[in-house]
Amino acid sequence: MKATKIRRAMSRAFLVFAFAAMIASPIAGRAASEIAKPGAIVMNHLPNPVYFDGANTPDRETAIAAYRREIKDMIAIGSYSVALDGFNNPRDKTRFGYWKEAVRRHNEEGGVKFCFFLLADFDPAVWPAETIRSVYQSLVDSPYYCAIQGKPALATYRGEQKSASWFLSEVLNPLRADGDEPFFLVFFRGTSTQAVISNYLKVWRNAFYKVGAYRFSGNTPQATLNGEISEKPLYDNAGFLYIPGFGTSYWAACSSKTNAGVYFEHDGFEGLDLLWKKVNPGGPLNGDYVMLTVWNDVGEDNFFSRAKEPLPFYRNPDLDTWTHRGFHEFSRSSIRAFRKLGSENYDWLYWAYRQHPKDLPAPKGDECVEYGNKLSFTGNIQDVIYVTTVLKAPAELQVTLGNSSFVQNQPEGIAHVRIPWNDERGRPVFTLSRGGVVIMSRPGDLEITDKPIGRDGEGTRNFNTYADVMRR
Repeated sequence: MKATKIRRAMSRAFLVFAFAAMIASPIAGRAASEIAKPGAIVMNHLPNPVYFDGANTPDRETAIAAYRREIKDMIAIGSYSVALDGFNNPRDKTRFGYWKEAVRRHNEEGGVKFCFFLLADFDPAVWPAETIRSVYQSLVDSPYYCAIQGKPALATYRGEQKSASWFLSEVLNPLRADGDEPFFLVFFRGTSTQAVISNYLKVWRNAFYKVGAYRFSGNTPQATLNGEISEKPLYDNAGFLYIPGFGTSYWAACSSKTNAGVYFEHDGFEGLDLLWKKVNPGGPLNGDYVMLTVWNDVGEDNFFSRAKEPLPFYRNPDLDTWTHRGFHEFSRSSIRAFRKLGSENYDWLYWAYRQHPKDLPAPKGDECVEYGNKLSFTGNIQDVIYVTTVLKAPAELQVTLGNSSFVQNQPEGIAHVRIPWNDERGRPVFTLSRGGVVIMSRPGDLEITDKPIGRDGEGTRNFNTYADVMRR
């Protein structure tokens, strides 16, 4: 009798163990592409696509070609994965399909592997549960869908709109039953870190799901970073993956009746330098991944593209000279440091400036006037040229604008300087010398002027930052 009881007890224990294991891995998952660590993930807002009007979806091949250019530029800065953030309407569902095809073509032509995953707004009025599941499942069959810890990634935005049990019953459990169990990556806006951990993440982990949290950064990246520094240890101590994030937005225009017309200033490369120092090795936010939020793909405020494409409502050929090369190269070097690939043996000279003064009156036809919006500013807005040097050894910097010349000795390593325009206008010239010998010199492509940018009517203001770079 005693032996029989022991066998029954062992059988129950074995069944409990087997059941738990079955829940943890019910069906063999999809083949997916693991995001390499450390990795920089670009969070790409689909409603504002590049190379075509944000209100309309172009033909399939045009869109795929545009997205392939974005993939190329993301890879160039060292980011091999993108989170596609869209909304529940036919336009974005179509674009998801175009992105999926663009990623497939890129990977099947060889070269650096690249993956994508879905980031959904979990507002039931926007993304009903069945839509979340169907869109995710329409993408996750791709072998180039991103995975984290062996599971295809599915991310939320504003997860606090539903309870942990709702996510289990309406999203996670049905996906698990279909063999599409995700790594669930969540963002909560307005919910305390402890509440997210206790009321959500631990509940899902107890149901044998792999889960983690990321931080979405909007228009206050420095403030967001301070919050991340406080909350990261809480996630670390609870044993959850935590992905810090910051926005790379420099500018927002009065582009619609609902746009508040806010302009954000990150002080040239100074803001990016502060952000990356917190995320790179030795910083308080260093970890497996970082999330980089971009708003308009490679439009007005992006940092993974080399060149800035003019938006449809601008008609001035001067805009073709605008560039994001400086931001692109600074991002690339920062991501190299984040990925622990070592520094490059170059002298770098970066510059950034706007085309016109911040107080330029709004001309007739300006979008802010048309929509009745008043342009407001966030940050320390100045009419200056922002210069950043990253040097192998000390050198002399000279910047000439109009009849004025600024000269200053720059130290080894990274250093920043701001040069006021005052009353000078024209194309600034940047020169770096060492030991009396010019190392490199070049004018900026864009002229600083008091005239608004050409458009229908008398023109418009545009506070986009022109950023460029040279190295030797």
